[in-house]
Amino acid sequence: MNQPPTLDEAAVILAAGRIFEAVAAGLVFVGTLDEVARQIGVGAQELRVALRELRAVGWVAAQTQPGARQTVRAERRSFDRQHAVTVERRQADQDAWPL
Repeated sequence: MNQPPTLDEAAVILAAGRIFEAVAAGLVFVGTLDEVARQIGVGAQELRVALRELRAVGWVAAQTQPGARQTVRAERRSFDRQHAVTVERRQADQDAWPL
């Protein structure tokens, strides 16, 4: 029987730490899974597992783009907010150009 490849748990933790540290500093990773894995110095499988874990807890957002490219950034949404904000946020500005 074919055995699934074993993951190096230390590499998964390393990948998660490097991703979180980078996106917390405002960096955004863009590229294929292999390219992003090379940028942070881990394997693609370990990166995939780390991204799933970080997404599950709501710390990063990872989006797949055309051409199997990934965009990984800090998650900006708040998961604890129950209702949408219904307050008008726009305000008149006296310095605005007259139309």
